[in-house]
Amino acid sequence: PSEIKVLPIWDTVKAGCAPVLQDFQTFFNAAWVWTLILTGADLVGTMLTRWTLNPIFSLIISFGAALVCIPAFLVTWHRHVLLNEEPPGPADIRVGPREWRFLLYSLAPSGIALAGVVFMSLLGFIGFPGALITVLSLALFAGIIAVSVRISLFAPFASWNLTRGNGFQLFGGMLLIAVAFTIVGMIVGAIMGGLMHGIGIVLAIPVMIVAMGIYLAEAACLAGFLCHSAAFILGWKIPLQRPGPTV
Repeated sequence: PSEIKVLPIWDTVKAGCAPVLQDFQTFFNAAWVWTLILTGADLVGTMLTRWTLNPIFSLIISFGAALVCIPAFLVTWHRHVLLNEEPPGPADIRVGPREWRFLLYSLAPSGIALAGVVFMSLLGFIGFPGALITVLSLALFAGIIAVSVRISLFAPFASWNLTRGNGFQLFGGMLLIAVAFTIVGMIVGAIMGGLMHGIGIVLAIPVMIVAMGIYLAEAACLAGFLCHSAAFILGWKIPLQRPGPTV
């Protein structure tokens, strides 16, 4: 857009979280299958780690499940927010090219972060002073956050142009949601840790399911915030009355 429209942070956060908080049944329908799969993967990984004393199994299983489940859930939720589509039932769930394309776009910030870590490691390897590396690392971290926020709405190059002038607003909205769910997650995590230590991992499964559901609720609120941010910047009215953007 030629004229920069400043995003109203609080109103956009409320609009993004409303589908989760005000229509919990729809969120439940969209999330319960993925919640059970992700919890099952974490449970299997945790048990293998206990048996083998090697955490690599937990990392591989949990990360692999997340690579499949999270994009599939988020594509469904984006389409619910933007197009008012009802989440598919378990028999209609799909993981296809659209979900993998969404994953690819989502990994762009991670790729930037990984390149930064490699660069800093190389500087340390060739003998740069530690103080200089620390300063450069902080500057790089700030730059990664700035770039990641700017490319969070659409395909990276389109997002960079469309979010001009709203980087701080996008970061502020994401931070509000992340802080709120971090507090909730810490409380649930403390309860879960106590249960798993006191009564065993199997009896703590319901708490693990709740914790995973909270994580997906956070992801849904962030997705809703980004959808409403994009709609505000582009002047769209949600739900869209025309085919939504390709994700």
